[in-house]
Amino acid sequence: MTHRRGVLVLLCALLIGPRTDSRQQTAAAADQSAEKTVSDLEERVCAAFRTRNLDLLRQVLSEDFVAVIDLDLQVREYILESDELPYSLCHQVQMDVNAYGTAARAYGFVVNTRGEQELISDTWIKSSNEWNLIFRRSAHLDARSYLEHALDLMQKYSWKRKEVNWPELHAATLQLAAGARSSLDAYGALRFALSSLGDHHSHLLLSPALQKLEADYLAAEAGAGKSIQTRPEDTTPLSPYVGRYEPEGHTQSLGDRKFAVVIVPKCPVVDRTEGARYSEKLQRIIAELDSAQPLGWVVDLRGNVGGNMWPMLAGIGPVLGESLNLGGFLDISGAVATWSYHDGIAGLSINGNESAQTGPLPGKPYRLRATPAVAVLVDSATGSSGEAVAIAFRGRARTRFFGGRTGGFSTVNQFFALADGAILNITVGVDIDRSGKVYLDGVSPDELLHGSGAAISSEKDPVLQAAIKWLRQQ
Repeated sequence: MTHRRGVLVLLCALLIGPRTDSRQQTAAAADQSAEKTVSDLEERVCAAFRTRNLDLLRQVLSEDFVAVIDLDLQVREYILESDELPYSLCHQVQMDVNAYGTAARAYGFVVNTRGEQELISDTWIKSSNEWNLIFRRSAHLDARSYLEHALDLMQKYSWKRKEVNWPELHAATLQLAAGARSSLDAYGALRFALSSLGDHHSHLLLSPALQKLEADYLAAEAGAGKSIQTRPEDTTPLSPYVGRYEPEGHTQSLGDRKFAVVIVPKCPVVDRTEGARYSEKLQRIIAELDSAQPLGWVVDLRGNVGGNMWPMLAGIGPVLGESLNLGGFLDISGAVATWSYHDGIAGLSINGNESAQTGPLPGKPYRLRATPAVAVLVDSATGSSGEAVAIAFRGRARTRFFGGRTGGFSTVNQFFALADGAILNITVGVDIDRSGKVYLDGVSPDELLHGSGAAISSEKDPVLQAAIKWLRQQ
């Protein structure tokens, strides 16, 4: 698979969860238990090196233990007989552990008492019901090299790469991190660089362990009276509709006319079975509403912050209508992956090759009796894949948008892991509608309306009422 194809189907590949039987579940539970044990042992090894606890080290380190420390190979007895133990300044441990039966790999870093980092890769083996460390590879993490690698990734893959003054951004980022001793010192500069790309969606992702390490570090630096680079506060007003988790529907009357209202909330599931449940419930709601013979439809995407777009697309498909081109992803090379919906299944096509992104629905896919007029409601919390669903309605006949401008996260993002386990989530592509129009900054409604700051009844909802008045005129 080429890199270009990989970028375009990245989200899709991650959205299909594997099925597991009872034996797989038992093995997975055993591996999770082993991972917890090895994580605890990593903490004990750090403390043992720091306190020179040779008895514990002889117990945990395999007799055949070998360490490669900055390209210098050392065996167990040489290490234990040294006047100064390696890792003697070990202070904190941040390791990700993956267990596979009787073997485990731990990867991450230790922070020493000087605030410096050592990257660590450990191999553990379980024998006679005991876990032993048999191999360690470690190297000093240089903060400047760490930042330069991150900047190189941004320059190579960012959607906005041709618009950025890279020498200027490079210099400004390194200046912000001047004197950095570890990646923890560099996170503020990294966030500055990512926000400077100007795509509104590239950002830094930290594991819970890294978040805690950063919080502890920032607290220590603030306590020492040092100036620190902090995260900007999010001042985006919260939509009152963000709390929706299940599809809903009802009819709304205006005079003697009835209109169908379908609420499409975020879809945080990745498992195909759960995704099918979401889609089937949405289609069942649509079928029930259609039996009332509504004169028009409202698709409410307000508060839909995203998640898995494919069950949403498959669920609202009867209202959206069947098509092999509902919009798509455009990547940095100009390649397009097109969204589709037909026969109850949402799909993605690359170079004419379509692949299903959802499985068949439990029942027969529903089809509306006619092609109705549709009003789409959006607000500032309609984001990411919620915006993708909105964009799928762009270009549809007899369709109009009402509400506020969407969040501006209508992009394709790709993960890039850094040496310490932090992840650069870089925008590498954007959503496009069926005409090819690019939506980097979100979707502007046809009628810009300010809704209430709190959830209110349908009768008092100015956005919904404006949409229904328009539908009545169709």
